[in-house]
Amino acid sequence: KSVHPQHQTTMGILYRSGDYVRFVRFGHRTIKDGEAAVVWNARGESLEIVGPRRVTLWFSTIRFLYHLQATRGQYLRVEYRDGTVDHVIGPVAMYNNPTLHKAICVLDGYNLATEDDCLVMYGSEKSASEKVQADRRLIYGPQFVIPSDQETVHKFRWSTSGEGQETEFEVVNTQTVELWKMKLAIKTKDGFTVNVQLAISYRIEAIEKCLNIADPIAQLEAAILCDANNGNIALSSIREQAAQVSSYPMFQQTAQSCGFRIQKMHTLDVCLPKILIEKQQREKREEEDRANASARMEREMELGKLEFDKKLREAEEEAALDKIQRQLQTEASDQARDIETAKVENELVLKKMRLDAKNANTQQDNQIRLDYLRGLQEIGVDVTKVICAELTAQYQGVHKSKIGENSWVSGHE
Repeated sequence: KSVHPQHQTTMGILYRSGDYVRFVRFGHRTIKDGEAAVVWNARGESLEIVGPRRVTLWFSTIRFLYHLQATRGQYLRVEYRDGTVDHVIGPVAMYNNPTLHKAICVLDGYNLATEDDCLVMYGSEKSASEKVQADRRLIYGPQFVIPSDQETVHKFRWSTSGEGQETEFEVVNTQTVELWKMKLAIKTKDGFTVNVQLAISYRIEAIEKCLNIADPIAQLEAAILCDANNGNIALSSIREQAAQVSSYPMFQQTAQSCGFRIQKMHTLDVCLPKILIEKQQREKREEEDRANASARMEREMELGKLEFDKKLREAEEEAALDKIQRQLQTEASDQARDIETAKVENELVLKKMRLDAKNANTQQDNQIRLDYLRGLQEIGVDVTKVICAELTAQYQGVHKSKIGENSWVSGHE
């Protein structure tokens, strides 16, 4: 629930703190439970009052006190007016009494979560270099550290590249890889200046070396700027060479002396000068023209090849068709020849069959005649005369037939 500003100083609504200061000629004030105040009387004597209590004031000044508390893992750094300092480990609560305390602040302890987390601690607040070096110690985790009132935690103040600001931290991790982005103007071997944006991955491996240098980042930035002006990088391969650690020898040497290990470098962007951009655009157009011409030539060659393949396929199809026709003709000729051969073979078979039948009839006739002649011979007939008579009769019959044929021919002529 919100409270109207005019009621913020009314007792019973809010707890009053160090902003509440009043001079009271005569009156009363109630200091609630949970509040505290310091009262100065007319003689300047002070009295700290912790509520609940109601006091009577006579020409006095009353000031309520700030209430500060430290939870677990925190501590109160109390600076007294006599110059002493005390660290009160929480959980604890305390009122800031201006008559006793110069300042009270709530600070967090240091959580070293892993064995790679490191905290640099000094045994005293003296700044003499010999004593600081002698009293310095490194504390590694895992542990939770709250410094005593005789110890001081080293605060690293390193610049942020390209921003002109500083970053402060106390705990250093020797295995965490940090990313550093920076813009760099690199002078090439050709005399051009190219703006390159780099991403540098690094980690801290030697904290003792880092402590010997106030701002390692500033020294690394100065070293890499010096390497960028040496003109050791070729313009044609600037994207590749700009991402190589070997291209920056002074930067690499400075990183080693500062206790840094450069893990990797990567080129994020390259911004070329206008004259180079125009040259690249012109070369790109020429390359595109050559590519287009080559593409047209390839298309024409492809079309010619397709046409040639088409004609070749047609020729192959025609040759295959001719071959099929020749094969069909050959097969037809072979079939006709086979048919003719079969016909001739059949005729020969028929002739043979006729001849065999004729020979069989002749043999049968001869056998009958032979049997006939043998019968005649058995009855005493002269077989020789019979044969001669038959031959003579056959001769005469043949002669008469020839004479008749000749006379028939002569008559017709």
